[in-house]
Amino acid sequence: MKKKLNLIFILLLPLSIFSQHELSKEQVVEDFKILKSVLTKGHPSLYEYTSQSQ
Repeated sequence: MKKKLNLIFILLLPLSIFSQHELSKEQVVEDFKILKSVLTKGHPSLYEYTSQSQ
C-alpha cells in the first residue's frame, strides 16, 4: 500500500510543479481580494481572537 502511494506521489509531483505559471501583480491582488471576500463572508468567527482593524 505504501509503495503504491509513493508511486502515485512520484508520478503526480511533476504535474503539480510544471503546471504552475507566474502571475502578474494585478492577478495576485485580485486573487487576494477574492480570498478576503470569501473569508469575511463565509467564516463564522473570523475575528474572534483579533480585531478586524489589525
